[in-house]
Amino acid sequence: MSSAWKNAVPRREHRERPQPAARKHLGLLEKHKDYVKRARSHHRKRDRMTALKRRAELRNQDEFYYGMSGAKTKVSAVEARAPDAPGNAQPCPSQARPARHGSLAIAILYVTCYYRRTACT
Repeated sequence: MSSAWKNAVPRREHRERPQPAARKHLGLLEKHKDYVKRARSHHRKRDRMTALKRRAELRNQDEFYYGMSGAKTKVSAVEARAPDAPGNAQPCPSQARPARHGSLAIAILYVTCYYRRTACT
């Protein structure tokens, strides 16, 4: 028998075991394919958050683009006081939002707030 005919023969489908009757109250039994789907989703989300956190950390505060010349911010680098001085808590970055709200800018903003443990409004 040649190998081409070997692949043409239908094979029995592998079936995973069901949830045992004594554990029915716990709900559906998570199959391997369900676990793989959930794990990949979790890793994608974790990697996305890690990348956004890294982008927020590496962002240059002194970077300049000509589009920024007409933009207004509430807190500038010159006006900002030392954060470690008594009574000078660092403001949430959401209070000094960029002029253009792109999805990346908003994501970086929320990641920054999350890692500073402040509320973004």
